[in-house]
Amino acid sequence: QPFLASTLHELDDLGLLEVRGRRWEFRSDSVRDAAYQTLTKSARAQRHAGVAKALKGAVGLLDDRAHHTATAAELVQELGPIDRVPTTIVSDAVELLTAAADRALEVGSLRIVVRHASRALDLSVADQSSPEVVAHLRLVRAAAYTEQRAFELAGTDIDALQTIADELGDDTLHAEAFRLRGTLSHAAGRMDDARRELG
Repeated sequence: QPFLASTLHELDDLGLLEVRGRRWEFRSDSVRDAAYQTLTKSARAQRHAGVAKALKGAVGLLDDRAHHTATAAELVQELGPIDRVPTTIVSDAVELLTAAADRALEVGSLRIVVRHASRALDLSVADQSSPEVVAHLRLVRAAAYTEQRAFELAGTDIDALQTIADELGDDTLHAEAFRLRGTLSHAAGRMDDARRELG
């Protein structure tokens, strides 16, 4: 949609935006939410995809780029292909969410790990991503759940990882499943189980 400075200043005069030179933002969350609700889902997807494209190459904004790409991808999965939204948006979202989850795990932001990995898993299941991608996301989320002491949820992810390892005949994934299960058992105070799994 074309940018008109007169529209921007009108919204500023109405008190809906706060304009500072070449930058502006909504004056409040409620104004932003009301404006967002006026958009059709197709328009939302286009704008999220546009924001994600604008953030490409920006330093330190991986979480934001992953969020906007994923939101556009979720809308595409709901509605089908949308004009001016890349046809690769779902796979792009899975890739960005995976990278963001990996980085969050490195710095110990466990809730963010779970949020990103869960969104990526939901998208990857619908997109039929490769088993290796799904396995990696299960591994990362299981590690975060274990650190959060959400042992039942971690166990579910480890079981799923084990199943993928069996299907692929992948010794490395088998080893990761044993390691994660051993770490979970240790954290839960089951030392005999931990020794057996880690052994």
